[in-house]
Amino acid sequence: MGTRTGPARELGHDEAAFRRGIRARCPRAWSRLYELYDFALRRQAAILLPASSMDAENAVGDAWLAAIRSAHKYDPRRPPYPWLARICANVCLEKRRSLLRRLAAMLLAREEAPAQHGAGASAETSAAIRAALGRLWAREREAVALRFLYSVSVGEIAVLLACSPTAVSMAIRRGLDRLRREAGVDLRRVASEAGWEGSSP
Repeated sequence: MGTRTGPARELGHDEAAFRRGIRARCPRAWSRLYELYDFALRRQAAILLPASSMDAENAVGDAWLAAIRSAHKYDPRRPPYPWLARICANVCLEKRRSLLRRLAAMLLAREEAPAQHGAGASAETSAAIRAALGRLWAREREAVALRFLYSVSVGEIAVLLACSPTAVSMAIRRGLDRLRREAGVDLRRVASEAGWEGSSP
């Protein structure tokens, strides 16, 4: 019976050479790496960054660049995909944190200048809307307020609330229906008449 004598014999010569090529930044090895795992990284990024396909596309590109820069840290004794997946996850999470920081800054700026999202509506109407929002469930209230009072896009709300754009759209629809049914407030109409940017969910 044969005995294991090292990664090259254990993995097979071609696989061992492929992994060594990754670490050495060999163009042929990296071309094969891209063909094998780019689609999987795109699926991973689409899950972690639901805001838009462009966000995921950019994240995957950044992940490949980060992987190339850190190729010297890759351990050829281990399969490459978990290493790539960790890099991609880190890039995506950093992009999410960056987006959240931008959203927080935007909301803070709008809170300091409330006329920007209340222009065209009377103070009495705005107060009534805010009171009506208190009738909604937390997720509905957050989604409706972000969309209509702060003009945040559905995709950005999805990232902010850590859910899918579909879930955000459903929460907005339920919230608008409940406001109309229970509080007699047609927020879509009020927002449209007032010229608020978020009048279309």
